[in-house]
Amino acid sequence: MSNFFILIVIIIAIGISKYFFQRWFNPLLIYSIVWGSMLSAYELKLMPFINLSFDTWIIIIGSYLAFFLGVAICFTTKGVNFNINYRTINSKKSDFIFFNNNKFFNRIIWSLALIGLFAAIHHWWVLLEEYGSFTKIIFHAARIYRQRADGLDDNSIPYLWLGSYLAVFYAGISNAKKGKIEFVTIIAILGIILKEMARFVRSGILVGMLLYITSYIYFRYSVAADSLGKNKKSNRKIIIGAFIVISILVAAAGFVKVSRNAPDNFSGTSSSLTQFDGGAFISPSIYLYLSSHVAVLSRSITMEEKNTYWAQNTFRELYTILGIFGLHEKIGYDMPGYYIPYWTNSGSYLRDLYRDFGPLGIIWFPFFVGLFASFFWIKFYESNDIYYFLGLVNLTIVIGMSFFSYMIKSVLLSINLFFHIIIIEFSYLLYRKFTNRNQDDL
Repeated sequence: MSNFFILIVIIIAIGISKYFFQRWFNPLLIYSIVWGSMLSAYELKLMPFINLSFDTWIIIIGSYLAFFLGVAICFTTKGVNFNINYRTINSKKSDFIFFNNNKFFNRIIWSLALIGLFAAIHHWWVLLEEYGSFTKIIFHAARIYRQRADGLDDNSIPYLWLGSYLAVFYAGISNAKKGKIEFVTIIAILGIILKEMARFVRSGILVGMLLYITSYIYFRYSVAADSLGKNKKSNRKIIIGAFIVISILVAAAGFVKVSRNAPDNFSGTSSSLTQFDGGAFISPSIYLYLSSHVAVLSRSITMEEKNTYWAQNTFRELYTILGIFGLHEKIGYDMPGYYIPYWTNSGSYLRDLYRDFGPLGIIWFPFFVGLFASFFWIKFYESNDIYYFLGLVNLTIVIGMSFFSYMIKSVLLSINLFFHIIIIEFSYLLYRKFTNRNQDDL
């Protein structure tokens, strides 16, 4: 019965999100589908999960209503029927990145992609020096994953791998502008895959996929409406290219799952699920990975988890940087796990918020995410300002990964934004020099 109500809520939310955002792919729809799907999967009880506590349901529902309220306030304050112009606008903060026939922008994407790819290859080189062969690396996959989770130094080049994520973001923009998927996109995604495979984690691959899809679709909405849907050949290329990109990412995630040798023989599992034992893409362990977060959240609330340091989940990267310079104790990456009845430790972003800020945290944070995601949406499609686009895409990543992780604590956001600002301002500076030189020539 609960799944029926969850389905009704999702359908209503999809309709409301289309009414507010005027496009199907939007932050409210993503949040509704992510949490609705996870709760539905959990309520199927294909595994003998613990029952969610009453407090957990209140927290989940309260956070969703807070997110929805943030969206609603932004749109109703602005006026639901505001005039979003879904076409390219002459704006110094968007069109400038395509100056000189897109040559400079392409060089930026290629440079970032190659930097990220170099970092990933170097990480594999470090592993080869330590273990001696690819076979031994795969054999010790679980150990390598555990070391990363414990925050141990893997001797790879720190933060250089961010180049791949930066490249994927800008490749999505470029592909949307040109209406085709370019080769540099594959290179950027390859860097993400190789890096995450070296760490034997799947979350980074999922973030990379969401980052590309979001930047592509959102910027595609800003492309001249008159050109959309008319070039069938271009549309076919986009569909084929997108299928190839997503297939590569999914295959890589499957490789990580198989390499870590995650157990699939869980006792009490439904027979409809056990038939997929050992599967790379559908299996009991993947079902556990996608549906168990709310159970961990429930158990963590019951256990009344406490932080060692103030807001250590929100400011984890700050504590980590301070630890590098010996100014603070280093904080590990993993959270305590619980048996629900199987051991797992991911409790969604609400777990971190609740630990850091208590009941108020699970209200104010979703509210402001919904509010600012809507604000950035409105402002980007009114002005085409690249900074609004950057905020919109990054908040969408936070929303899309909310079932799994508190992305605000991630280096992908905390340090990535700094590099984005440098790239954007440097590009704009060169654009001004280029245009001024051309005007002088005239």
